[in-house]
Amino acid sequence: MDQHLINLVLALALVAIIHNAIEIMNMREKLRRLTAYMNKKSYKELPISIDTRAKSYGISLVFFVIMTLPLWIILNLIDLDQALSLELTAGVLIANFFTTAIIIDQWHVDIEKITKPFMHTKKK
Repeated sequence: MDQHLINLVLALALVAIIHNAIEIMNMREKLRRLTAYMNKKSYKELPISIDTRAKSYGISLVFFVIMTLPLWIILNLIDLDQALSLELTAGVLIANFFTTAIIIDQWHVDIEKITKPFMHTKKK
């Protein structure tokens, strides 16, 4: 099996977990901003305004290239054993799944606190 390909897959898995972490932080930040707006409290806006899909996709693409290429080069320079590379890839993917699931669940709990007052309940 080609070690360069295995290193690329490992680099992609690492970039995926970094990207998910950043996206989740952004989701939670938007939740904090919404809560502040609803409670009529002041909120310090971020210096960068990513308010269009084009900006969002562009930043994601640049991040993908800037992160993947150096990681792939570093992994090729380290020259890990194939089995170790595959084990690390599996570990990163498993960690990505569980950390994302746990953090997204917390986001759902937090958003529920905001949306609950607006939910329609059945009268008995």
